[in-house]
Amino acid sequence: MVAAGNRLAVANRSVNQLLRGLRWQGERGFAILIDRWKTLRHSTLSPRRIGEVVAAALHLTHLEYRCLPGSC
Repeated sequence: MVAAGNRLAVANRSVNQLLRGLRWQGERGFAILIDRWKTLRHSTLSPRRIGEVVAAALHLTHLEYRCLPGSC
């Protein structure tokens, strides 16, 4: 990887790799929520208020799939 013509330090490359590894999980989870809950696709709520709706959808999705936090 090259940044401004210089190779990134090992620490920077490691952090970037870890972030990429975590980002896909969040993106996949959000894709499942968006696919499952049509309300989330068409929402015009502010980011501050949509958080509560997404949290509720996440809990309902966990119940639907019988996958509660800590048990899957």
